[in-house]
Amino acid sequence: MDIHVLRAISREINEELAGARITRIIQPDRRTLLITCVSIRRETCRLVLSADPSHSRIHLTDENPQAPSVPADFCRVLRNHLIGARISRIATGERERAVQITIEKNERSNKPGWYALMAEIRGRGRKII
Repeated sequence: MDIHVLRAISREINEELAGARITRIIQPDRRTLLITCVSIRRETCRLVLSADPSHSRIHLTDENPQAPSVPADFCRVLRNHLIGARISRIATGERERAVQITIEKNERSNKPGWYALMAEIRGRGRKII
């Protein structure tokens, strides 16, 4: 997948998920996240982010895999901070190999908090941070 394809995919996913509320996050394996959201049209959408070296990808899916009985530490941290938050934007930079998901969540003080979930799915250093 080249940079132009990655940018086109992120634009399409952004059109679908901008404004969606995150309702569930699971980590089916060490390098994959599945984020379930409710879109502004009240449709359930599932976003897959995978940094697997042989099958790295980002896409929407209808599948709803079983969550592991004990979530990984990274997944617990994401759940703690992102459940109930809204996806503001999904984009790829001009020459970037990563997709940035910008997420907004109102904190207890009613001030908006911003988070960025980065999925680098090209190149040797594939990771989700």
